[in-house]
Amino acid sequence: MNPDSVITNWETNEKFVWGSNVTHPRFSILDPENTFSVPENQTVYGMVDMMSHVFEQYFHNVENTPLQDRMCFAVLQTVIETAPKLLEDLENYKHRETILYAGTIALNGTLQMGYFGDWASHTMEHAVSAVYDIPHAGGLAILFPNWMRYTLDTNVDRFKNLMLNMFDIDTEGKTDKEIALEGIDKLSAFWTSLGAPSRLADYDIGEDKLELIADIAAKEMEYGGFGNFQKLNKDDVLAILKASL
Repeated sequence: MNPDSVITNWETNEKFVWGSNVTHPRFSILDPENTFSVPENQTVYGMVDMMSHVFEQYFHNVENTPLQDRMCFAVLQTVIETAPKLLEDLENYKHRETILYAGTIALNGTLQMGYFGDWASHTMEHAVSAVYDIPHAGGLAILFPNWMRYTLDTNVDRFKNLMLNMFDIDTEGKTDKEIALEGIDKLSAFWTSLGAPSRLADYDIGEDKLELIADIAAKEMEYGGFGNFQKLNKDDVLAILKASL
């Protein structure tokens, strides 16, 4: 489905994302029945992660991507619609099938055809979970809404369009920025309704290691080509981390 893997070095507090064309599978067998045994918490994390992958690919500064944008909206709408139903019945073949295919499209690179997405939020989360042993998607559920609020002014219209294609928002009398912010709040509330965390405090993470985390993330962003929607430095990362406490 994709060629990527993540390797953690706990001694140095580093996470390395690694992938190559030679590690891309020639085919994948995606049988929904094989996901029946995935527990509820990991099912939630999977759905948060696939939505986060879509966000990473949606946020970019390349012009003329109407098809890619609409494909992003379709995957997000499908996950939002299906997630609560699946959590009511973890062995429902139809819902597992839908989520499995949504995850495939979210993670196999199809959505960022012709450009490279932002990926700053993933980079920040890798830094958090390189220092603290927390679920990757749990960290994303905390960080992504705060990254959105922090970078909103980079392209308010893009945020607004995303939120209006995800949630039912009354736009009357509201500015584009207010609409976007309401959508971000709805996203965080949706993830929380599924059982995902919303604050670093949910994992007993305080301020004591935020400087270390920001150093790790900033280093990766400088050399890894991340932050393609808005470049972030250490101060930016630290501000997002503090907003996530």
